[in-house]
Amino acid sequence: LHSLAIAKAIHFRPGTEILDFGCGGGFPGIPLAILFPECKFKLIDGTGKKIRVCNEVATAINLQNLKAEHLRGEDEKGKYDFVVSRAVMQLPDLMKIIKKKPLVDFYEKHADAKTPLEEWHQKLKKQIGTTLVILQEQL
Repeated sequence: LHSLAIAKAIHFRPGTEILDFGCGGGFPGIPLAILFPECKFKLIDGTGKKIRVCNEVATAINLQNLKAEHLRGEDEKGKYDFVVSRAVMQLPDLMKIIKKKPLVDFYEKHADAKTPLEEWHQKLKKQIGTTLVILQEQL
């Protein structure tokens, strides 16, 4: 499952708080919550029926470390250790939202940015003092 590729790059410590920004049907948040049961996951999406699916899955498998909420990413006010996202928007747009908040971004997949990803990594690190880790699916 490509959502677990994050675990190849980082092992979340117990107590780490992770936001899945634009979670859709729960990927990568639900698989990561299963893999890291001692971490806290919040999944948000602007589409209510996607959040209902996430909550139903979490309830069905008794996933206690996950909360899903119908909320647009721009409206999230919490502070998190990491943000995971899977191709939810253009990387420059995501950076604008992240820059306004003290968040670390972990952007799993981004295929169509006009600016090379390494340049965005350097800009993000310089502007907000965080690092950007990018994993791309192998098709």
